[in-house]
Amino acid sequence: MMICGRSQASVESAVNLLRINDADVRGMVVDVTDLDQVNDLRRRTIQEFGRLDIWVNNAGYPGPYGPTLDIDPQTFIKLCKSMRSVCITARV
Repeated sequence: MMICGRSQASVESAVNLLRINDADVRGMVVDVTDLDQVNDLRRRTIQEFGRLDIWVNNAGYPGPYGPTLDIDPQTFIKLCKSMRSVCITARV
C-alpha cells in the first residue's frame, strides 16, 4: 500500500499506524494539486509494488454551501484548488 499526505509528520504517523498491523506500506509527501508530484507518486508506487491496482482520492476541501456571491474570495480560491486536485488525481 502506498499512502500520501501533505506533511512528513502525517505520512509517518499513518505509515506507523498501518505497520502495527503488519501492513506492507510506504508513504510520501505529495501536494495533490501538483500534477508532477501526483505523477511521481504513481511512478514510485509502480516501482515499489510492480503495479497500481486501486487509487483512492480522499483529498478535498468541504463546502462552502450557499450563493456564490456570499463566498469570500479566499474560500473560493481554496475550493478551486480542491477541485483541481480531484481533476489531477483522476488522471492517474
